[in-house]
Amino acid sequence: MKKVVAFWAFFDVCLLAASIITIIFSILWRMSDDVLRHLFITNAYLTAGLAIGVMFVVTFIVSVGAIVQPNHVTLPLAILNWFILADMTAVVTVGTMIWWKTLEERKNFGEAFNNSLPAVRLDIQNQFSCCGWYFSNETGNIVNDGFCAVIKNQTGCVNSVSSAGDTTLNDVFTSIYGFVAVLMGLFIGTLCVIKTRSEIERFRKIDAKRGGRGFV
Repeated sequence: MKKVVAFWAFFDVCLLAASIITIIFSILWRMSDDVLRHLFITNAYLTAGLAIGVMFVVTFIVSVGAIVQPNHVTLPLAILNWFILADMTAVVTVGTMIWWKTLEERKNFGEAFNNSLPAVRLDIQNQFSCCGWYFSNETGNIVNDGFCAVIKNQTGCVNSVSSAGDTTLNDVFTSIYGFVAVLMGLFIGTLCVIKTRSEIERFRKIDAKRGGRGFV
């Protein structure tokens, strides 16, 4: 029984760590002045990440309440697994949304770039030494200042920005999908605890019927 509970506790602590990490990064990234990160990761994704972190915290609280119950009370553990399934659904949904965005990065980032404030576009142009999005002769989205004060056959920003965005989004959705492993481990661990406690309780009842003499 101790090994089963230790297995369960390991993944439960991992879930708590995941919740803290998710909440902290969602808040810090929203407050960050990094224009590229805001270009790649929208506030909608940060809100979704914060929601997932809160869901993890709620699940952890439920798990603590479930594990401290007597052996014959397994309903809270069963309810816990429904919370875990809800968490997995949310994680897979958000991770897939971000992954889907990577399939049309040039288009999505281009729209975000063109809709950004001139100061944001200027910062990106100076950072990557590029002008405009696709071509340096685009007149609608070039900020003629800094690196692009004098435009002379400079390249567009599409390749540099898309490459940086691809790396960022891949890291994000890979990390999010990694939470599924933690949730799956906790789900399996909870099933094992339920089974073990049910067996202990069954043997206790059999032993009680035998007058507490145990098995020969």
